[in-house]
Amino acid sequence: MNLQVSVAELIEAFGRTYKSIDVRIAAVKEKDSWVNLFTVVRLSHEGHNATAARLELLEQQFLRIRTEHFRIDLVTLPFSQWEALCSDVSSGVVHANEDAYSDEGGQ
Repeated sequence: MNLQVSVAELIEAFGRTYKSIDVRIAAVKEKDSWVNLFTVVRLSHEGHNATAARLELLEQQFLRIRTEHFRIDLVTLPFSQWEALCSDVSSGVVHANEDAYSDEGGQ
């Protein structure tokens, strides 16, 4: 059996069970912009505060990586921001905290 289901279909079916979004971004500085190298998005059944606390613990255990030219950011969003995150990803720019991470440098 070959069953293909889109992310949109999964969200429609199970979206109400998610409470937060765990976003991890690896980026490099190019000129004055942060360029997104790799982003992982995880949906969580944990509440926003529990997910944020778990990510904070990860940063404490493994050190926060933020240099002048490379960083890994861990961001927690409430699941209510799912559509905004999808829109950002579609436009090629992911907003996290106070920063924007583009798919291409110089934007």
